[in-house]
Order: sequence, then structure tokens, then C-alpha cells
Amino acid sequence: SPQISSLPLVCSVCDLVSSNYTSIKRKNSYLQTVCDGAEKGVKTLTGAAVSRAQPLLNSFEPQLATANKYVCRGLDTVEQRVPILQQRAGQVAFLAF
Repeated sequence: SPQISSLPLVCSVCDLVSSNYTSIKRKNSYLQTVCDGAEKGVKTLTGAAVSRAQPLLNSFEPQLATANKYVCRGLDTVEQRVPILQQRAGQVAFLAF
């Protein structure tokens, strides 16, 4: 099954954002401290949310599996109709100019 995160365009944009975020964060010690604190807070909140939601997710597992199947089919259609998703961000930027 295809995943959005496996599309070359999405993957390369995420890599680009991540590397820019890391680079900017390293340039300023105050900004790095603030970002590190925010990242820890998000990880803590995410962990708490996942642990609380897990019983609910387990009870809806059959419905989620069905929904996932339809989303994957839709993603297949989008990939066919929008071939630019199979290119990396640098290729798309080059084509735009």
C-alpha cells in the first residue's frame, strides 16, 4: 500500500524542511534552547495522547482498516493524476522556472 510519506516530492520536502530547521536552530543558542524545550513538550504530549487513545483505536481497528484501504486507493489515483508527486522538490523547483 502506498503511503504519503513515501512519495518522492513529500519525502524530499520533509527532508528539506528538517535540514533547514536543524541548521537554523544550531545558529542561535537561545533559539536552540527554546526549540529543544518545545520538542520535548510535543514528545511528552504525543506520548500521553497515544497512550490514552490506544484503547479507543483498538476498538475501532476494523473501521480504521477499511478507511485505510479506501485512502490507499485514493492515493493511487492521486499519484496517477498528479505525476509531479513522483519527483523530488529540487526537480519541481527547477521545472517551475
